[in-house]
Amino acid sequence: MSAKSEPVAPEIEEEEVPNKAFNIFKSIIYSKGYKHFSIKLVCFGMMWLFIAGSFGLDLRTQSGFSFTGNLLPLQELGYSTIAYFQMMTYHAVVMFFGTIFTLGFSIAYYAVPTIRGTKKLGMPWMANLGHWLVVFGLMMVIGSNSQYMFTFLIPLKNPASFYVAELIQFVGDELLIIALIATAYVDKLPNEKFSIPVSFIIMDCIAMGIGIITVLGAIIWTILSPLGGLGFDVFAIPNVEVFRAAFWFESHPLVYFGSFLVLGLAVWMVTIYAKRPVYSERMVRYMIPVLFVLSMSVYIHHMAVDPIPLWIRDVFAQVATEMIAVPFVIIWTILLITLKYTKPKYDASLLFIIAAIAGNIVGGATAEPLQPIPALDFTVHNTMWIPAHIHFMMATFTLGSFFAFLYWMIPELLGRKLYSPGLGIFHFIGWSVGMGALEVAFKVQGIEGAVRREIAWPALYEPWFQMAMIGAWLAGISVIAFTTNVLMTWRMGKPNPVSVPVWLTAGMALETQAKINEGTYDPNVIYTRVPVPVGLKLAPVPAATPSSSGRGSSRMAGVSRAIAKMLKLSRMRGSELGAQAAGTDGGKS
Repeated sequence: MSAKSEPVAPEIEEEEVPNKAFNIFKSIIYSKGYKHFSIKLVCFGMMWLFIAGSFGLDLRTQSGFSFTGNLLPLQELGYSTIAYFQMMTYHAVVMFFGTIFTLGFSIAYYAVPTIRGTKKLGMPWMANLGHWLVVFGLMMVIGSNSQYMFTFLIPLKNPASFYVAELIQFVGDELLIIALIATAYVDKLPNEKFSIPVSFIIMDCIAMGIGIITVLGAIIWTILSPLGGLGFDVFAIPNVEVFRAAFWFESHPLVYFGSFLVLGLAVWMVTIYAKRPVYSERMVRYMIPVLFVLSMSVYIHHMAVDPIPLWIRDVFAQVATEMIAVPFVIIWTILLITLKYTKPKYDASLLFIIAAIAGNIVGGATAEPLQPIPALDFTVHNTMWIPAHIHFMMATFTLGSFFAFLYWMIPELLGRKLYSPGLGIFHFIGWSVGMGALEVAFKVQGIEGAVRREIAWPALYEPWFQMAMIGAWLAGISVIAFTTNVLMTWRMGKPNPVSVPVWLTAGMALETQAKINEGTYDPNVIYTRVPVPVGLKLAPVPAATPSSSGRGSSRMAGVSRAIAKMLKLSRMRGSELGAQAAGTDGGKS
């Protein structure tokens, strides 16, 4: 027996180990389940955040180290003035199309099938292909040695590899958008309508999909012209104004792309923390098409010096730029009214939402002078005022909104409880204070006339660059804390398998209750296949006594008790069905 059993062990080891390694590789390359695909996108989104962030920290450290252009002592690593400007390009491109897009897609690809209850990834081959095209394109961007981003005025000419890389990356993004829309419509029932989060996601994908088509046309035009450097002289060199129009038609929806993916989820999260329905569900829905139209209309304010008819600039550059603030103000007002007089638990998610609202208000308000007030625009045009606006909108507003939902989503995907809520609070403080310091420093420099995309300045600006450097490193440390928290949750978090997420049960019930309150609820329409409460049934309120009179016996107290009971039942149900979920959907994903 022993003589026969000896050769068996190595034979099994030779067959199983390669198969296991191959299966892991195959699952990384091609994700069939929506949860697995979302986890993959989270991992790559964080990878891009570290890569783009490292480029940004280099820029801020160089600026804080010297205002005369003396380089950091890194020449032995190939650091040079050229490398400095290349990192400026890579920081912007990778942060936008790597971090913002990938993390935003990870949230959307998880939220849509979860909310609708289909638990399906629409067109998985297209989603996976789009993802890997983005990865390959961004790697090419980093290796393209481009110093000038989309500037192509000779001699500031990009290498051909940069345009090819951007072509590949934008095609990948377009495929991801199409696959996400397919996910929203897969197995759609005749009487099914979309909830607020799904509606925002679909609107956002349509806007961004249209925008990408225009910039793809401009890039293809460039590649097929002498400017492309590939010998394809099919077209003449692109007209500067036409190229800029195509670029900005895509790039202004780009500013809102990530935030719109999570804006509907933010509405739900506020109602969950407030433990009551949103103040006006109908008005929030009205703002979805308004935001679509206005976000596609303001791009011309980036082309103030181009030969565009004055009336077009007046309509798009000034009126639309002012008007796009209106739907944001309405939504923020509705959310803050919903939170009024409530006593929510201020964890990292809610704090990030509130900071994101503040970031959007400040960032949007300080962007207005760039067009409607020409006198101030003359002062801050092409100064550090511009990067300040971008960082308010992308770092505080968009990434802050992402972090808010990721603190719910990642533990659910891992099937564990968050390891350290305290680290989450540290992450919020470090990110908000650090990015706030950087943004304020940039704004002051802009008012003082510091030209952006430079490496040397008058000594007047150096204290503010040092402030921005400190803020950038504080924000970077906070991201390390977030990543540590995620890894510790994965390895050491308490098991907490969930079949139906609490945010889905409570969010859908509160949205339904808002419809009931406003008289727009239709019992024949479904928004999810997941069994959730139809609105809220108020808990019975006891007769008023000296100890329970006043606010405690009010209607709102009954609503809060009803929601608290519903959340408790949802957690119990999730625990009971957790093992089943882990063996079925969780295993497939």
